[in-house]
Amino acid sequence: MPKCHSCATSIGRFERFLRKSLLIVLSPLFLSLVFTCGINSASYAQEIQAPVPSQESLGKPLTDPAIQKAQIMLESGQLEGAESLYRAILKQNPRHTEARLALAKILIRQQNWGAAQAELEKALRVNPNHASVLAELGHLFFLQNPENLQAKDYLDQALSLNPGNLWALTYTGDRELAQNMIGPAEQHYQAALALNTQFVPALRGLASLQMRVKDFVRARQSILHALEVN
Repeated sequence: MPKCHSCATSIGRFERFLRKSLLIVLSPLFLSLVFTCGINSASYAQEIQAPVPSQESLGKPLTDPAIQKAQIMLESGQLEGAESLYRAILKQNPRHTEARLALAKILIRQQNWGAAQAELEKALRVNPNHASVLAELGHLFFLQNPENLQAKDYLDQALSLNPGNLWALTYTGDRELAQNMIGPAEQHYQAALALNTQFVPALRGLASLQMRVKDFVRARQSILHALEVN
């Protein structure tokens, strides 16, 4: 049966309109949430036998009052103040892995790759089996070069140590999406969300994937969910 040219044109116009509308919502969301939601910690599920998620893996508030204060400063946009506080914490306790990890995340946001890598490597010397540190190191290498095999190695290590680490799952999904591995990427995002339905980085990644495959209805749902959480 011949296609209706006017219908196809109308559908095409509608898709372009919807995509533009979603991008209007996505752009400020991504800019504001890409890092403010990136100092918590996290996890994975789906076809993997995940252990009971730990406090560190699910990104629950840490009990250290100084860390809590620094995190509040960070989430309120006081980046320099948060960085200074993390450095003060590390001066008193150089073995404070969570503070060093948070500092590295700030440096990554500033695209200070070398300094971020140095902080993460210091954290690994103290705690070589810290899944979130390994995941962040993999993410750092990915940001510099999506084809860097070290990124995959570190992310794989993180997941082998803690299959329920939300950051490792989400960063793995980001890497796979960059390589157009749609199926595996969606599995990793969904696995993270199965453990924590409010984990915005995974929602953001899933929305990007859904936009990639032109599933605008589900992309809109993911975006709205992320906005509700934040």
